[in-house]
Amino acid sequence: MKRVILLTCMMSGCATFSPERGHDEVGRMLAARAGIGTGWEHGSPDDTAISQRVDALLGSGLTRANAVAIALINNPGLQATYQDLDISQADLVQAGLLKNPTLGGSVGFPLTALGATEFEFSLVQDIVDLITRSWRVDLANQQFKANTFRVAQQALATVGEVNRVFVTFQAEVEIEALARQMVDGAEGAHLLAEKQFAAGNISELALARQRALYARLQLELTQAEVRVATEREHLTRLLGLWGQRSQLKLSGPLADLPATDLVPEHPEAVAIRQRLDLAAARMEADVLGQVLGFARSTRLFGRVDIGGHYHRDADGPQLIGPTFSIELPIFDQRQAYIARLQAQQASASRRVSALAVDTRSKVREGLLTLKAARATALYVNTTLVPLQDQIVEQSQLHYNGMLMGLYELIAAQRDSLDARRSGIVARRDYWIARFDVESALGGSLDLRGDSK
Repeated sequence: MKRVILLTCMMSGCATFSPERGHDEVGRMLAARAGIGTGWEHGSPDDTAISQRVDALLGSGLTRANAVAIALINNPGLQATYQDLDISQADLVQAGLLKNPTLGGSVGFPLTALGATEFEFSLVQDIVDLITRSWRVDLANQQFKANTFRVAQQALATVGEVNRVFVTFQAEVEIEALARQMVDGAEGAHLLAEKQFAAGNISELALARQRALYARLQLELTQAEVRVATEREHLTRLLGLWGQRSQLKLSGPLADLPATDLVPEHPEAVAIRQRLDLAAARMEADVLGQVLGFARSTRLFGRVDIGGHYHRDADGPQLIGPTFSIELPIFDQRQAYIARLQAQQASASRRVSALAVDTRSKVREGLLTLKAARATALYVNTTLVPLQDQIVEQSQLHYNGMLMGLYELIAAQRDSLDARRSGIVARRDYWIARFDVESALGGSLDLRGDSK
């Protein structure tokens, strides 16, 4: 009995489903490219574990790293993508299973009392299915690997999107605060103008200008508040949050620029080598090529059944022996199937080429944008903002010496706040450009080992 069980196990491949299979590899690839795990390395965590992890990461204030970690474990769309790995593993397990043998039989009952009952039984197995099992398993393994690449790429894409939305949210919060300061300053000037006009000290034109300025800044504040609310909702969707958890509190302001960008020496080559979606596309094209080659070589072979046959005639003799059946390729020689595979393989190869061209172009475009964004941010924050601060300082001295009016001082302060807003926008654009480059390269610039 043990030998029978062992033989059956060997024939079926003893395929089993492993909860962590594929998920652990996705976690390793993400850690190597983004410096963070998915939280799904051991398979699908239960809802309680996810909820506890999210609460711990939210803590007292949300950082960009924590936002990424929450999205990787809690984003509903990404969770569905993770589950695709289990579907792919089920296909892999199925590929290792042999078709069940077919048991057939018939019984003939006599119509007269002198007749005898006739028996016939057969047990057959598709021999082609048995011969091609190892090949099917190998192809299924390759397809599973390609699906692992695609899931990891989707996780990386989520990391990039969360990073971009997070810095945009940070920037909008800071811009809203500056807009509020500008409204407060304009309100004071507006109230002063109303009193001076009532006293006959300024003209109606000067009053109208202060009113218009105050109204415009109020409008800009309202628009800033809407943008903050919009980006907050965008971020909560990416993090899969709702209810009380959607009331996000940032732990700090938008980060300053790093000292340098660790761009690899040959960025296009790095992207072609490192992009997981490109690796998946190549592997899928290769799988289709192998399937096409096999279909061409076996186009004249259909189903081949081999088995045993037992027969007992009505007059008593019993016969036992082998049996086989073979499909004759008279009408269908898989012409349409092979033509379909040819088109699919050609399409897959074209997609690989298109993705490679697109990747190289995005790397070049991203690096140009990153360089310009860094230069702009540095200029605004190291040149323009200090100059405007100097103007405010000198204007205050002139105002104290009665060499400048209050409205001129307020205008200088407003220009300084506007310069700071430009600085925030420039820093936001830098970080977005940096994340775009990382998405094009398929990995974080901070983790580049061959960078300069």
